[in-house]
Amino acid sequence: MRSNRSETGEALSSRALLMTMLLVVAVLVAWLIPASYALAWTHHGCQFDDAQPPSITYKKRSMESAYSTAASTAMSWWNSETGSTTWFAWTSSNDPNIDIYDGIYSWSGWAKVTWSCWWATDTYVGDEVQMYYDTDAMDGLTSTEKAIVATHEFGHAYGLGHSSFGCSAPGPVVMKTGSSKFSCSGTPPWTNDVDGWEALGY
Repeated sequence: MRSNRSETGEALSSRALLMTMLLVVAVLVAWLIPASYALAWTHHGCQFDDAQPPSITYKKRSMESAYSTAASTAMSWWNSETGSTTWFAWTSSNDPNIDIYDGIYSWSGWAKVTWSCWWATDTYVGDEVQMYYDTDAMDGLTSTEKAIVATHEFGHAYGLGHSSFGCSAPGPVVMKTGSSKFSCSGTPPWTNDVDGWEALGY
C-alpha cells in the first residue's frame, strides 16, 4: 500500500510540475508573440523627426493631372481631421519631406512609398520619403479610388503600417491593402487611421 501511495504522490507531483511548466511556456509565448491589435492601425517603425513642425511638406514631380489631384485630395482629407493643425503642406522648395512621382514601374501594385531610417532613432534619413503612383496600374480606378490609394500612401509616409481590418468594426481603415476599402462608407482617413497617426506622438 505504501508503494501505491508513493506512486500516486509521485504521479501527482509530476502532473503538477508538468502543469506549472505548461503555464510558464504559455506565459512566455504570450509575452513573445504580440497580441492581435485591438485597433485597426499599426506602425511600420519609422517616422519624421520630432523636431519637424506638424506640417510635413510634399512636392509633386511632373505629375499627370489625375494623380496630382489624387495627391491633393488625399492631403486635404488628412488635414481635415486635424482641426487647426495642417499635417501635410505643399511646398515649392526642392527639398520637401516627401517627393511624389507618377509613371509606369516594373513592380506590381497601384502605388508605394520608399524610405530609409536611422536605426538608432527610427527617424527618416534626411526626412526624405518618396511616393510613387503607377499610372498603368491605377488608370482603371475612379478619381475617388485614386484619392483613397493616395490617402493610404500618405499614411505610410507619416509612419502607419498595413492593417488587416476592413470596413466593419474596428475598422474602417484606409491602411488596409487591396480594393475592399473602396466600399467603406464615408471619406478616409477613418477613426482608427487617425488614432494611429496621433499615437506616433508628434
